[in-house]
Amino acid sequence: MSRIRADARRRRTAVGLQAPALTLTLAAVLVLAAYTGRYAVAAVVVIAQLVLAAAPAPRDRNLASPVAARAVTRFAPVAAGCSIADALTLWPGVLDGPAGTNPLAAAGGATFGGVVPAVAAVVLVALFAQMLRRDGRRGLVPALSQTVAVGVVGVLACSWAAALEPRGGRAVVVIAAVTVAVAALISALPGPRWLLVAFALGAGAGAAVALAAVVGSGPAPYAAAYGAFVAALTCVAGVVGRRWGSDARRRVGVEAVLPLAVVAPFVLVAAMA
Repeated sequence: MSRIRADARRRRTAVGLQAPALTLTLAAVLVLAAYTGRYAVAAVVVIAQLVLAAAPAPRDRNLASPVAARAVTRFAPVAAGCSIADALTLWPGVLDGPAGTNPLAAAGGATFGGVVPAVAAVVLVALFAQMLRRDGRRGLVPALSQTVAVGVVGVLACSWAAALEPRGGRAVVVIAAVTVAVAALISALPGPRWLLVAFALGAGAGAAVALAAVVGSGPAPYAAAYGAFVAALTCVAGVVGRRWGSDARRRVGVEAVLPLAVVAPFVLVAAMA
């Protein structure tokens, strides 16, 4: 009996480490892409957005209807919003008006200005997808709210590509990607949760300070605070990802990309500061 329990514990640990391993892989690719250009970073972002769009339904007893929980009612809205956000981030000039005026510039830049039409597209397509249901629309409110929530997170993930534009943005992106990988790996280890979170915050701050010294990105106290904040967001996103669904194997993808997506807008803010 003890051997069976030990084997089951090892299997749970192995499955639990799959998501942070994928996060580590995506973060490594993101670091390499940061030295290539924003189009390479955008390609990594698109992968993360597609994973979010195809994510299984979160654990919710209100989604008793299989149609309400069907992935197609979320994939189309999330994919539509993310496509608009990515396009406006990479090519903001498509909205140039007379004499070079651009509504995105007045709204705070290409990314933050593009969030509004992208989120609007998520909401409109999500409403249309729910209208096509033929099951009485049971669980309409939770299904719609979860689709919009996932869509907003996916839309904001495009901030990784926009963060390369400001001066010094590449260093901010590299530090954040490495910190997310370190914190995700530590927080997923077996052990007391509070101790792992504290260790992840310390390791994130230490990694940020070390990288800031290498790439030259500001004083050490600011780097430590930045690293600890990114690590804290990673831990929170990890908790959400681990509670996303009852099937650990099906939620591996969303658990892996959620930390990178949640951290993205704060990376852009740090790069613009």
